[in-house]
Amino acid sequence: MNSVDPAELAIPDEPRAFKAIFQRQLATDLDLGESLIRQSSWLSVLWTGARWKVPLRRCGMTWQRFLKVAHWLYKPFVAWAKSEIPWEEAVVTFRGELIALEGPRHDT
Repeated sequence: MNSVDPAELAIPDEPRAFKAIFQRQLATDLDLGESLIRQSSWLSVLWTGARWKVPLRRCGMTWQRFLKVAHWLYKPFVAWAKSEIPWEEAVVTFRGELIALEGPRHDT
């Protein structure tokens, strides 16, 4: 993936409905709650809602690749769901890890 400017990956409004679901599940069963967050399709709030798909696609990332990477970069969202960090910090952390992990590549 070519490099993407973090400024192109806007922070959307906090998805409070998802947070409430995650909090209930984490309180009941931590492992299952983390798995629910890791499943990551809920991150359409970033891909579609915040329009991350435009700069990420330009850099060669598909929705499927985004989900695969997000599956491994879920920890900031667990901390957010537990109210340990604010939504903005979770997104900024995820965004930084995504950019660091995915690009730029120098394939030969």
